[in-house]
Amino acid sequence: MAESGEFEERKKKQILKTYWGFSNLYQNIREKIGNELSPYLKRKFKKIFKEITESHFLDPTPLTKIKIAFRRNTEKYFTFLKHPNIPIDNNKAERALRHLALKRKISFGSKTQRGAETTSILASVIMSLKWNDPQNWFQKYLKLGA
Repeated sequence: MAESGEFEERKKKQILKTYWGFSNLYQNIREKIGNELSPYLKRKFKKIFKEITESHFLDPTPLTKIKIAFRRNTEKYFTFLKHPNIPIDNNKAERALRHLALKRKISFGSKTQRGAETTSILASVIMSLKWNDPQNWFQKYLKLGA
């Protein structure tokens, strides 16, 4: 938002302040997450999150809406604090889908809904084979087509 050129300088500074608040909170949690988090740290992280998401008179409307959504869903953003086996981010899932997004971009997507559904199903089957048996997935894929 701050780079969009849509907002005056004071509002850009407020947007960047919010961004850096989230960024610092994320980094702080990442550093501590390897250890068992104490109840104190959990409360501290939630308190910082609450402070970052408080509305400010300099917040442009889109940022205000984002902050409201964050406040409404605070517990969802901190699921990893209750369940240590859940990662703080979903980078692994996003990286797993990146090649599909690149393929869609390069090929300009599907021309029909049926084409999009077919691509989705094929990708799901192929990726399931690959993740379940990385060594032999391609042979299994070829057998499916035979």
